[in-house]
Amino acid sequence: MSDEDARLLDELRAAVSNDGDRSDELIDMIMTGYDLTMSGTRIAEMIEESELVAVRSDEPGPRFWTGVVDDIRFDIEVGETSVVGSIEPAMPGRILLHQPEGLTSTELTAAGSFEVARPTSAPFRLYFQPVEGEPIATSWILP
Repeated sequence: MSDEDARLLDELRAAVSNDGDRSDELIDMIMTGYDLTMSGTRIAEMIEESELVAVRSDEPGPRFWTGVVDDIRFDIEVGETSVVGSIEPAMPGRILLHQPEGLTSTELTAAGSFEVARPTSAPFRLYFQPVEGEPIATSWILP
């Protein structure tokens, strides 16, 4: 990780953990700054689809998101401690989950599915590095 990336992650960590000013504009500004360090990466804008799922109790359940960039589709389920998902069409590669506290990662299965740990409830984004082709990152997700 470069010094610039480390500085931006520190600023993001401070913005998210600060009990005082949690303005959406400040968080968006910091996340946009981080996005600029990932130039050349295609961005899959994620859309929450949790409201489409029938819920039978008042208990909070998993949240579902989907996104498409070019001909690649991301479907994810955000649980309390992990993110489970798939990429279609299936292709070999690695998924990284970025949070202010650090990174976790896993390899995709042959079917294009994955499960990656989500250590905290902080905002995160997924970064897909295929074996062949350009990397793809999701937009920031606020769980």
